[in-house]
Amino acid sequence: MKPETQAACFAAQRALQTAYELLQREALETITSNDAPDLVRFYANASEEAEVMRETMTALAKLEKDLSYAAIPACFDTHGIQNVRVNGYGLVSLNRRWSCSILDKPKGYAYLRDNGQAGMITETCNAMTLGAWAKSEVEDKGVEPPDAIFKTAIARYVSLRAK
Repeated sequence: MKPETQAACFAAQRALQTAYELLQREALETITSNDAPDLVRFYANASEEAEVMRETMTALAKLEKDLSYAAIPACFDTHGIQNVRVNGYGLVSLNRRWSCSILDKPKGYAYLRDNGQAGMITETCNAMTLGAWAKSEVEDKGVEPPDAIFKTAIARYVSLRAK
């Protein structure tokens, strides 16, 4: 990496850390003031700043992934190599990560069972769906899900509308 790129990355890391520390300090001051409109304004401003930072970090993560999963494997292929020794990193080689998804669950589960792999099949329940069910049980029917079976929590949060 070029020295100016390294310097820019170091400066960005320091700036991000400084911004976080300042935001944290200002958040504490604003919380301590106990002024609801000021706290909401601070939250809105902090959310906007965080979103801009997340967008940049997302782009950086995409670049990193593209290098690891596309550019470097393509370069290795072009040179007909599987690994290369790099000063400071040692022997660097391509690895493989397998993924697999089931397109037809009943057929896929039957295939796994028939081939001695039933143990990897687990029932799941989507967390958002389960939360919506619990809300409906309590608010619509007045029935609390049994504490011995379910852990139900309600998190209050602020949702801001666009200006």
